[in-house]
Amino acid sequence: MDRILKPRKGFLTYAKALVLSVGGGICMYLSFPPTGAWFLMPLGLGALFWCTREHGAALAGFSGLAWAMAFFVPHIEWVSKSVGWAGPWICLALIQACFVSAWAVGNCWLSRWLKADFSRAVLASLTWAGFEQLRGHVPWGGFPWGYAAYGQVDSPLANLAPYGGEVLVSAFVFLIGALFFSIFSSGVHLLVRLALGLICLAAGIFPLAVPTPATPAIGQLTVAAVQGNVSRPVAKAYAREGEVTSSHGEQTRKISQPVDLVLWGEQAADRDPRSNQKAAGIVAGALRAVGVPIVVGAVRYQDGVRYNDHYVAYPDGRIGDTYTKQRPVPFGEYVPGREFLGRFFADVDKIQTDMAPGRGRAVLSVEGKKPVRLAEAICFEVAIDEIVRQGVQEGGTLLAVPTNNSSFGFSAESTQQLQMSRFRAIEYHRAVAQVSTNGVSALILPNGQVAEQSQLFTADALVASLPLQRELTVVATIGGRIQTASMAFALLCWATSAGVVYSRKKRASRA
Repeated sequence: MDRILKPRKGFLTYAKALVLSVGGGICMYLSFPPTGAWFLMPLGLGALFWCTREHGAALAGFSGLAWAMAFFVPHIEWVSKSVGWAGPWICLALIQACFVSAWAVGNCWLSRWLKADFSRAVLASLTWAGFEQLRGHVPWGGFPWGYAAYGQVDSPLANLAPYGGEVLVSAFVFLIGALFFSIFSSGVHLLVRLALGLICLAAGIFPLAVPTPATPAIGQLTVAAVQGNVSRPVAKAYAREGEVTSSHGEQTRKISQPVDLVLWGEQAADRDPRSNQKAAGIVAGALRAVGVPIVVGAVRYQDGVRYNDHYVAYPDGRIGDTYTKQRPVPFGEYVPGREFLGRFFADVDKIQTDMAPGRGRAVLSVEGKKPVRLAEAICFEVAIDEIVRQGVQEGGTLLAVPTNNSSFGFSAESTQQLQMSRFRAIEYHRAVAQVSTNGVSALILPNGQVAEQSQLFTADALVASLPLQRELTVVATIGGRIQTASMAFALLCWATSAGVVYSRKKRASRA
């Protein structure tokens, strides 16, 4: 396959690289929802590895950019539905593509030092996982959407999640793809090809033998996830006071079986029941009907900013613990550098009031006949491992993911988020309740299997008995250090290789 890309940098070489890169990016896209063909991911990542090995830094960077745009542009097309125009969608995809392109250039430099295909594949997989984490942390807190690990939630590789989280699963799936493409290297002895093939096969089979956490549950909790639905157009539905709140109250009153806890989604109350009399009356009626605590999602306005809350309401009228979203979405819930950007873009005023981050811990204590501590991650936060880990470390025995997907229409955004919730279930060995205002909602078992699931833009109430878990997985204990080490290693490799290339060019220019 080396013959596909020759070292000369002519138009034909770039054209062939473009075809292979775009094909790989499309395979990566198809491995996520809405298609969910997870088995295509190694092919997509392997194609990227192949295009960035030893054909020059410029070609590698070009290939990485083309691959990433072919993946991210369709993968996050829902961004345009939310903001109403294509500019932020393409810009966000381009920012992510720049990370992939930078990784590709570094991989090209590193490949010159290593002659063995196996060593190249291992190093590439480790640096890939590190660069994934980098783009998930910067800028403005990062954008973890599209981590390779999330696309493997239905594959055997998901068994690795409790031991190394996103980093290990992403590195492993990349390694399989890189080894597979290395088999077809020209000039490689037949025995080496066979060895690479066997290693690739072993890497794919090995996760099946990895033991999954099997600690018995400390109890069961019957949970109702209420999806009241939001009529379209969404903005008008939220403008009509009480409409969204009423739909959730009505669906709650329809619950016919005994439950221990009711969960509402993010902003399921269109006005804050803690300060709005009409909304408070609707919530009070729902509480009387079920006789158990309801965890309500509402926006709180205070001191010129707004906060995204999920709080516990009790049948006796008390307000319990509140979790406030710690990581608002840049350009979705607040505008970074509003004053500066406002000089150039009038659209920043579409977000009239910035959302401020909460400062508390990501956990809620719920009292009652069956008291429970909920680890909390509001909407986008389920993609932020640090938030979920914080809640689990604080004693969360069940993970709640309240979300509002109404502005994304009938896109794959909600099912992509469900994939992340399922990954967190496996990673932390916790049952997960993803509860959306409009779908998709789901009650998920600790092994990642979905017990109950709703559809988009329907009213529903999912009920299931979920196990409560207390033990900590390896990731829950040292996951932060794994991520930090991964990013540090990737940056060290990139900086070292860049330094060597620069010094060699400098010496050559003096000669």
